[in-house]
Parts: sequence; structure tokens; C-alpha cells
Amino acid sequence: MQRTVETAPIFGGKAACKPAHLSPVNIGNVSTLSGVLGELFSPVRSALETFATSQNACGGLNGHRINLIVDDDQGDPATASTKVQQMIQNKKVLAFVGNIQLLTVDAVAPVIRKYGVPILGSDLTNNTWFTNPLMFPQGSSVQSMAYGYIDAALNHFKTPNIGQVWCIEVPRACEQMERAFQELAPMMGAKVKKTIQVSITAPSYVQQCLDLKNAGVEALGLSFDAASQHRFARSCTQVGYHPKVLPYPLGVGNEKQFLQGNKWLGNAYVPMNHFPWFANSTPAEKYWQASIKKFNPGFTSGGTAAMGWASGAMLVAASAGLSAENPTTQQLLEGLWTFKGQQWTTLGGLTPPLTFGKDQNPRVPYCLYAAISNADNTGWVKAVSKPVCTDVLAPSDPQAKARG
Repeated sequence: MQRTVETAPIFGGKAACKPAHLSPVNIGNVSTLSGVLGELFSPVRSALETFATSQNACGGLNGHRINLIVDDDQGDPATASTKVQQMIQNKKVLAFVGNIQLLTVDAVAPVIRKYGVPILGSDLTNNTWFTNPLMFPQGSSVQSMAYGYIDAALNHFKTPNIGQVWCIEVPRACEQMERAFQELAPMMGAKVKKTIQVSITAPSYVQQCLDLKNAGVEALGLSFDAASQHRFARSCTQVGYHPKVLPYPLGVGNEKQFLQGNKWLGNAYVPMNHFPWFANSTPAEKYWQASIKKFNPGFTSGGTAAMGWASGAMLVAASAGLSAENPTTQQLLEGLWTFKGQQWTTLGGLTPPLTFGKDQNPRVPYCLYAAISNADNTGWVKAVSKPVCTDVLAPSDPQAKARG
């Protein structure tokens, strides 16, 4: 594994690219690609298609050609369960990669457990991704985003007076985020002035803006989708409330939905549990950008694109032990179980250090990248490509409970 990560171009290595020449392997992705959240998550498909094409031109999976099969679970748990099972039974996928299943992951978990087929990489928004030995997250947990909000409020915006708006529609993930936010604030020296749960279907948020303004919230976490963030911005502008804003990274899953010239969202600080998709400073990021330019120029990008690409990179590392004849899921799993937080498990800086083990839940420290938007909310002025890590864990984080 280590040699693959040190030399393969996808990780920033300098090995020469040679086309994959061995038998194809089926790799699946089942994500929410339609409905209210579908457009937000859609960049993951383009990123994974770019990954498969570029990696097939540069060695595939230890020589095997990637046959990527993508399907839409439509945000419906029953559909997600059925489609994952069909891919396993009918398409014989070795693994799934980069599933974005904010609303459906809990329906999928028993299916992969039944068949022993892993998911490499995810949306990172639910404890389920961190409490299942067949799920291998490529970034830090949802609780890390609460840490990121607070750290940015204190150290970037220089205020301890924080608040959060969080969504009703994704109850488990948003509640986990809110709980961590309340736990970590006093530990880090911040003051939670007010948090409010809202619906992403609400046409107006004027009352919520007034409540946050009157409570003295100066730095505000926005834990919902980009379309709702813009409606929230309009409502707060109406009542003269202009806090420093901290959008949730998956809310920028599709950057075109976020970068719409709304100045209320200008100078936003977006803490990220994935690498910044627009960055081009590290060797691994340069390869990502070059792959887009060569194989899929102009696709709509965003946070879910970075999630998909990093998931693919993890798959490449895990595949180093695939046999030339009859490659198996078990061989992928054995590769993943060698990830023990070594430097190479950062995959050229695309991920935090990753720790996996047989019959063990994954362990990933809070390591955060970031993006800062310009004052007009039309583009980005800064990317933090080298993640900043901490040993801090929210008490409710499953990893903290495992640590004891």
C-alpha cells in the first residue's frame, strides 16, 4: 500500500501512467442524485466518472480496468436498499465508492453487512459511517464540523458569540451536529447564544433571523443546503442582521448553488472535512485538476466532487493487493485493514490519516481543510489544502466513546 501511495500519480507520485490491461472489476456507487437534494449532490457522479476514466488510463486498480456503475436512490431508503442489493447480486460489484446517502445510509447498512461488501468513502454526515466496520470514511465525522465552526469563529472571525441553524429534514445527522456544537463550545471557550432548527422548505426565515440577532449571535453556522442558505440570507438582510457566516461543507456540495452573488454569504468561512475541490497547490490536487481538464472539462464541481475523488483515491490504495486473476472483495478489505494512521494513509494529502481494522469501527481524527469566499459571493479567495488536525473529540462522537 505504502509504495502505491508514494508513487501513483493520483496521490501526487511520479510513476509513469500505463493503461489498465487486466480484466475489468465492477465498482458501484448509489447516491441521491435526484429530488430536492439531488442537484446539490450531483457533482459526485461527474467526479467519479472522471476518476474512473483517468485511473483506467493510469493503471486502474492494480492493473484492472474500473467498470463504474452509478445509480440514483432518489433519497428513498427502500430504493437505496434495493439498488445496493441489486448491484451486489446482479452486477457483482467488489465494492461501493463515494456513496452520498444523507437520507438513506441507515437502510443500506444492513445490506452491506449481509453480503460483506464495503463502502469506501461517503458524505460523512452520520454516525452510521463511523460505527460500521464495512464502511470506510475518507474524512472526519460530522462532529468535526461543529469543531470547525467554533474554531473558525474564535480564530478566524475573532468572536466567541456563536450560533447555529440546523435542518429538520435530516434529523439524525443534524442532531448529531447540534449536540457536538453544544458540547464543544464550552470546551473551546465559545458561548452558544442561540441555535434554531428550521425546515429547508420554509419560504422565509425572518423570525429566525430576528431571534438570532436579538440573541447576539455574531458567527453563525449554516447546517443546511445552499438553496436554503440563500433564502435565509434574504430574510436576514431584510431585518439588518449580518453575522459572520460558516456554511456546512455539504451545503456547498454543488458550488454553483452557493456562489450566486449574494453578499450576505460573502467572506464565508467553510470548514471542510474534505479537500477543497478548486485548490491546485499540492501534487495530488494538481493531478486532480489535470484529470478534470483532460477528461471532463467544465463539469459542475463542489464539495461532493472532492468527496468522490478522495473516495476513489482510497480505492486505488486499497487495491494494491488485488490479484491478476479473480480479484476479490476480500483482497480489498485486507488492503484497507493495513491503514493504521500512517503518513501514507493521508493519500497525498487528500484525506486525514485513516485507521481501519477487521471487525473494528473506523477512526479518523478531526482534520479540517477550509475555503473562504470572496466578499461578493461569486468565487473563492483562499483554500486551506493542508488540514489542521486536533486530538479533541466531542463527547457524543462514537470515536470518543471507543476511546473511553
